[in-house]
Amino acid sequence: MIEKININDALQQNAGIIEGIVGIPTGFATAIISTDGIRIMYHRKSDNLMFMAKPHKWAALQANGEVADGVVIIEGGKVLVVAPNEASTMLIWSSAAISGGGITTADYSIVINDWEGKANTDAQIAASISGAITNTASYAPGFCNLYANAALTAGKWWLPSMGELMMIYANLTRINYALSLIAGATQVREAAYWCSTECSSTRAWHLNLMSGYIGLANKVTSQCYVRAVSTLF
Repeated sequence: MIEKININDALQQNAGIIEGIVGIPTGFATAIISTDGIRIMYHRKSDNLMFMAKPHKWAALQANGEVADGVVIIEGGKVLVVAPNEASTMLIWSSAAISGGGITTADYSIVINDWEGKANTDAQIAASISGAITNTASYAPGFCNLYANAALTAGKWWLPSMGELMMIYANLTRINYALSLIAGATQVREAAYWCSTECSSTRAWHLNLMSGYIGLANKVTSQCYVRAVSTLF
């Protein structure tokens, strides 16, 4: 007689084996999470060379004193590093209406194909003037520009463009799994996040990581969460 077993029961009974093979800690999820295209980036403490580790290899490296720079997404020929932490509270985009100089459009097809987060943020920081501030940690572009950790210093991070933010949305479960392995890291929320893609001097685009809703919000009066991104350095 062939014995039958529920797949969820099998996963629970063999949780230790699964963790050993793919590095998914028991209790994180009832289904196996693919980590293809997801890596944990760090600069080796012995010589500061940059490396990327598969998630299931990270625990041993971290126990040996290595410190993560962030979670790397490799997808569709693009590479993005997601910061381990974010602003602890929602932020406004700027202190007053300002044309920041980033990609500025009301056309959805242009918005979702904006991959110029670094150039957008650089322009927005440079455009910050008296009466319309973006370049301090109280505002979305400034927070990302000033974000820093042990290896990637201020100026190497930026406010993601809509295309980059959608890349995070598409990989949210896998990113949060990798973040769960990093000491002191915080999860990316299923909530609205600012991006560096603008619509006008008064409005910028945001993406809700719960529903996938792409919308516009007032730069001065609306608040969204903010998570910095970077690339391989």
